[in-house]
Amino acid sequence: MPDPHRETIESHIRPPYRTLEAHDPVRVAYRRMEADHVRTLVVVRNETYVGVVDWQTIRRLPSDQMSASVGRFVRTDVPVLRAGTTIADAMGAFESTDVTVLGLLPVVAPGGKLAGQLEREEFQALMTDASGNITVPRDPVEHLLSGPNMPEPGAKVVSSDGRKLGTFQRHLEDRGRARWIEVRHGLLWKRKLRRVPLVAIERQSTDEIVLNIDVAIWRTFTDTPKRPRSVEW
Repeated sequence: MPDPHRETIESHIRPPYRTLEAHDPVRVAYRRMEADHVRTLVVVRNETYVGVVDWQTIRRLPSDQMSASVGRFVRTDVPVLRAGTTIADAMGAFESTDVTVLGLLPVVAPGGKLAGQLEREEFQALMTDASGNITVPRDPVEHLLSGPNMPEPGAKVVSSDGRKLGTFQRHLEDRGRARWIEVRHGLLWKRKLRRVPLVAIERQSTDEIVLNIDVAIWRTFTDTPKRPRSVEW
């Protein structure tokens, strides 16, 4: 097995496709995170790295901040990697207490230009196989998918301020992994289904799911398109 203290991350760097311009409004970050089911986006200014914006930061913003520039809310305390960073050092960066909820770390070239990103989930295999005392960070939503607090269909879904939003229907998967919950909402004669990313869950029980977002943010999520009814001839 390659020595993690000598081998670099260069061959594991992904293109910087999860990016936002610093002048983009916050609402764009919300929509990107929901559509791509990610919890971290890299912020650039004309290809130069600025910082990252994460779900935990922007979810707390009031609705009147949705038009503000995302550059105002970037995190600059995130470790920055280089192409020559060793696997062991990258593991240590991912294990940092302050970044365990992030799904990626930026890779920056000399001069500050964003060179790419290191994906946490894709890097886990290297973390698991590497020798030493470095451990794999725990997925922050893992506890929501097993155990005695798994919500049952029909469980109440409420916002961070206690307002009922709808009822839980099921988990929705992408490539074999649960990414969202499906919530039935609306008037009795006009029921709709809306998907909510798992990172929006603050806590849950068998009969209730409490989200970490308010009603204004709930409204930015999209409803699941209705499937056309089959017609028998």
